[in-house]
Amino acid sequence: MHNKNKMYEFEKIAIIAVIVMFALIIGLVLFATKDSGRPSTDAPSVGQLDGSEEGSGDGNGLLSGVPSVAPEKEIEFVSVDVDNTKLNDGALILVNQDHKYTADISSSLENLYSYNQKEGNTTDWYGLVNVKQSLKKEVLDALNDMYRDFYAALESTDVTITKTFVDSETQQQEYESIYESADVGKKPYLQAGGCSEHQTGLAFNLRAPDASLSWFKDNCWKYGFVARYPEGKETVTYVKDEPNHFRYVGVPHALYMKLNKLVMEEYLGLLETKTSTSRLKLDVGTADKYETYACKAENGATTKIMVPAENSGWSYMISGTNNGYFVVTIYQLQG
Repeated sequence: MHNKNKMYEFEKIAIIAVIVMFALIIGLVLFATKDSGRPSTDAPSVGQLDGSEEGSGDGNGLLSGVPSVAPEKEIEFVSVDVDNTKLNDGALILVNQDHKYTADISSSLENLYSYNQKEGNTTDWYGLVNVKQSLKKEVLDALNDMYRDFYAALESTDVTITKTFVDSETQQQEYESIYESADVGKKPYLQAGGCSEHQTGLAFNLRAPDASLSWFKDNCWKYGFVARYPEGKETVTYVKDEPNHFRYVGVPHALYMKLNKLVMEEYLGLLETKTSTSRLKLDVGTADKYETYACKAENGATTKIMVPAENSGWSYMISGTNNGYFVVTIYQLQG
């Protein structure tokens, strides 16, 4: 009787164990079925991100709420022929002791006094040393905008433009008049005829109090100007520190030079290493896009230069450098 009861208890235990195991199996199956509906935590594959058949996206580049990042569209370039006479024309021409400037730009100059008499332009905000001063039209437009903002910020009229365009002959006369009496240390930095930026119609000097000069130095890039001859760059420019000399180059170039503390000689040297397939991006702090590169001039009458195709969505400008290169600036303006 004792053995029979013992056997009965053993059978009860065995039945309970089977029931527990069966319940565990059912629970695991249900859990696995439920879990299969969850998105994977593994990184999605390329196929998943682009909505291809290999992935489980919705066909719109989305997977589990993760948006795809469309690659930047490659710009289509085409070749254009540029006349090599344009090598000494444009906002990025280089003029120094090694690169003389001999072009006749008289037809592209505009008189400052006459310009300032036009409606909407500056009149009494700055002075002129005489009524014969002139600059290129695009430089005058930028100068007008800069002076308007300067006056709004400081309400000062104690500024005079002292030097603008100077022809080669006049520059040579000035050079000869001071060369003999100049200190020996200054002679290497004097600019003979053909070696002055003032012959380009892109540069001007001004006379102003220190506070005003500081404002121009800090803000001139917004209007496309650079402080051309900063202290510490004399061995590059071969011009002594000249804080009142400003040169027009265009906004994206001016900002890049300012941020990277480059003078024109250094900046153009950098661009000579860039091509249409290895462009330098110029961030101007807005949605507008600018990129730039250089192309060495070919022998002969013209040079083939790669530029964005007409249907690419990009526009372009080409400037000579006066040192054997063209600089191409491509851009997209966002309204």
